[in-house]
Amino acid sequence: MEVTIYRRHSFGCEHEADRYSKKCKCRLWFRYSTDAGDTIRVSAKTRSWERAKELAKSLESGESTKRYTVVETVEKYLSSISQRIGATSMAKPRGMMSMLIDFCNTNKVTYLSQISPIMMEAHFCLRVDTELYA
Repeated sequence: MEVTIYRRHSFGCEHEADRYSKKCKCRLWFRYSTDAGDTIRVSAKTRSWERAKELAKSLESGESTKRYTVVETVEKYLSSISQRIGATSMAKPRGMMSMLIDFCNTNKVTYLSQISPIMMEAHFCLRVDTELYA
């Protein structure tokens, strides 16, 4: 299956004549055909051409493109690690994941892909400074 990436331009976009323009930040969509011959159009849920190319490659290879929330990811991680190290050694991983969830709630982050290193550094440096001088 070949996935085509294209833009659905906003009203008044100067690049609206070019559906494949990389010069604007209008929303990106995917178009592909199923084995039955149906044409599917679906939002890429991104404005980044590079991210859309990654997602298109995943679609073409049949990989899952589900985006996991931070809470889902933390639950899966804690479940996986508890099976490997046992319930008695879970205090530190739970504490670290609790800090991650607090960080995400404070910064209104739902998905891991929304977290940037600069955002984390700013949050945790502020937290350390506050605890040191409180």
